[in-house]
Amino acid sequence: MDSNNTHDYVEISVYSVITCFVLAVSCVIICESVLVIVIICRTTNLHTNTDIIVASLCANDILLCMAYIVHALMSTVVFRTDQLINKSVTSLVLGIAFGTTFTSFMHMGFVSVDRFIFISHPFYYIKNMTRERNFKVLLALWITGLVYMIIPVFVYTDSKYHQQLILTNPPFEYTCVVYITFIINTFIASTCYFKIARVAFHHNKASNVRRLHSTNGNGEIALSLNRQAAMKSVKFFAVTFGLHLALSSPMLIVSAINFVIEVPNYVFVLKSFVYLVNSLMNCLIYAFMRKAFLKTLRSTIADGLKCCFRRTH
Repeated sequence: MDSNNTHDYVEISVYSVITCFVLAVSCVIICESVLVIVIICRTTNLHTNTDIIVASLCANDILLCMAYIVHALMSTVVFRTDQLINKSVTSLVLGIAFGTTFTSFMHMGFVSVDRFIFISHPFYYIKNMTRERNFKVLLALWITGLVYMIIPVFVYTDSKYHQQLILTNPPFEYTCVVYITFIINTFIASTCYFKIARVAFHHNKASNVRRLHSTNGNGEIALSLNRQAAMKSVKFFAVTFGLHLALSSPMLIVSAINFVIEVPNYVFVLKSFVYLVNSLMNCLIYAFMRKAFLKTLRSTIADGLKCCFRRTH
């Protein structure tokens, strides 16, 4: 009896620590994502297609972290509800967790195509890929993602789906959509970034040839600066895609293995933390690779500190 009590105490302690960690990291991600969205909305220079897509990804991360927070609270003894409500909330958390993953993959595929057209066909991009069309594409992605998120609330609230924890044993027919989306968008993004690398290589080679035979140094410098500015946004999304691929793959692999062999719960906890790190890193990468945003962030913090000092004095 004593050994059982000790085991239960250790298990409760471990889950309490994990819950606190999830809550803390999720709150940090929500705060930094809200900060990114607010700064992008308030800064005219950041009203570009690239920054709008980043703001959309941050909104997706906020939704994911809210699902993590609800799940963490439901895992503690503090949060107890009616059984029917509990099933509905658990199904909603399942939908948000997989729905935000689905939406995130769709964003990665869309932005890779967007950057490929931007680099390979700049005049076509400027003429056709307006801010309004960018909003329409993102709206379509979000509507599709939201529909996918609410499906479990109407389909998977029956008791037969909750005999085991549905978050660690989700229905295959529901999760296969995420796997298919992951494979398709990974192929699209990999192909686009590979072609972008080839275009950049040929542009650099042609630029060197023109530099040897050109007498118009100012024009060549301006063209070079424009190419460098275009490639910076590509580098940001390429890094984000690589990180997203590296940190989301374990989650999908573990979930796929669980359909064949039962995976311990702590493995699910670890893969969830790994995916949570992806959301944490997105804003940090954007802050360090987007100088205009970093400059605005510094000025915003400085203005906030000045206001605080004025009030104290």
